[in-house]
Amino acid sequence: MHVVLLTLGNIRKSVRRKLSRNAYILLAEIPSPKFENTRFSTAAEERDMPGILRRQLFHECMSIVLEPLRQSNNSPKLYAAVDPEGYNRKCAAILAGWIADMEEVRSILGLSLSSSACPKCLTSHQTLDDPCEQEARTSEWILDALASVRNQVTDAAGTWQFVTRAKELGLFGIEKLCWEGL
Repeated sequence: MHVVLLTLGNIRKSVRRKLSRNAYILLAEIPSPKFENTRFSTAAEERDMPGILRRQLFHECMSIVLEPLRQSNNSPKLYAAVDPEGYNRKCAAILAGWIADMEEVRSILGLSLSSSACPKCLTSHQTLDDPCEQEARTSEWILDALASVRNQVTDAAGTWQFVTRAKELGLFGIEKLCWEGL
């Protein structure tokens, strides 16, 4: 089970770092099933599909959690909130940060976990020491790459074919990323 916690950016760090001060609220609990009883047709699918399905479930659940931000993305609503000094302020809900380690960053971006490519640029493991500046790996690049895979693979082909094509581009094979549309 993964937990999603929420806090405000205007809470002092000395307060936010202490769990006993209740600066975080539990926003969601995301299941992380093992898919032990699910059978697949090949040994490769048997080995890889549980992880793929877990990541797709994570993105689907986070998409539901992030839906209010997606709806207010076009015209942010102003909310009345009380600041730490007790004054009423008008605030707009925005996603300002997402704390994650490198493996989770790759999972959130939908990048392949097995490759050692950089999540910030399009360099590969072989060209990491190349002095030339590499093209940035932007959200638009990731979404365009996913769209090209969607165009190549029909719905009837299934998840495994989608994953196989996506891995050729350095993607993990998650069909819909949770941050798409934010």
